[in-house]
Amino acid sequence: MDTKQDLPHLEGKLLIAMPGMGDFRFEKSLIYMCAHSPEGAMGLIVNKP
Repeated sequence: MDTKQDLPHLEGKLLIAMPGMGDFRFEKSLIYMCAHSPEGAMGLIVNKP
């Protein structure tokens, strides 16, 4: 199985936290994905101070 092909490419995209996610840190968050690869991911919450 080739992991690179199995992962959606999220780098440069915006993610919207779904209601009821269960983690208060991401509640109503808009996240810009700075990096996303098989080694890991990094995003910034852009709609909160």
